[in-house]
Amino acid sequence: ITGADGTGSGITAWAVTEGTLVPAGDSTKWVASPPTSITLSAGLGAKQVTAFTRDAAGNVSVGVTRTVTPGL
Repeated sequence: ITGADGTGSGITAWAVTEGTLVPAGDSTKWVASPPTSITLSAGLGAKQVTAFTRDAAGNVSVGVTRTVTPGL
């Protein structure tokens, strides 16, 4: 995940989630470095994964969502 917030306050947190909901501000899904993996729920079939960034002012980006289908 890379990006810039466009305001100069800088990205300070990243979150990658299953689904499309923004994690709560105090969620452990927010991390200080870009995540390199995600644990998906059990079961076969397509799953939505969404990435968000947050800047020093607390502004959260619009999520970028992709659909993934885990292999067997």
